[in-house]
Amino acid sequence: MPDNELCATCRFLHECVGNREKTQAAILRKHYIDKEMAPLLDKKVQKQLPNGNNIKVGFDKKGNKHLYSDTMARTRRVSADELKDIDIMLDNATYLNEAAHDPTHNNPFDYFYYFKATTADGQSVRLNIGRETHRRNDGRIIVKYICYSINNIN
Repeated sequence: MPDNELCATCRFLHECVGNREKTQAAILRKHYIDKEMAPLLDKKVQKQLPNGNNIKVGFDKKGNKHLYSDTMARTRRVSADELKDIDIMLDNATYLNEAAHDPTHNNPFDYFYYFKATTADGQSVRLNIGRETHRRNDGRIIVKYICYSINNIN
């Protein structure tokens, strides 16, 4: 069937069925990142820092992949279904602390902000916000804040 006659869901199913070596976990991961978490890419959450500054935290595909991996492999306090609403969790989160970039970690961030959030069942997690700073060709500095990771805390 020509590609232009398939709906998005059909293309997704054909892709998953066509790749027999994918595990059920890989199919589920793809579903959550590409479908359930995709609306996050258009959302921003404003958070106030102790110094009075406000930052607008966004989401990107790479960060969403990391959030999903953290949730399934390490955190396990947040359900996969809660990930699609992690913007709401972040909106209700409280500031914990911040830190400079650790040069032993391989990521694009130069600074980090940490917020304590509560899961649907009342457990505490830490949402990690990374700051990316880039200088454009015209000399302007562009700063982005990305929600990229989640960890358990007591």
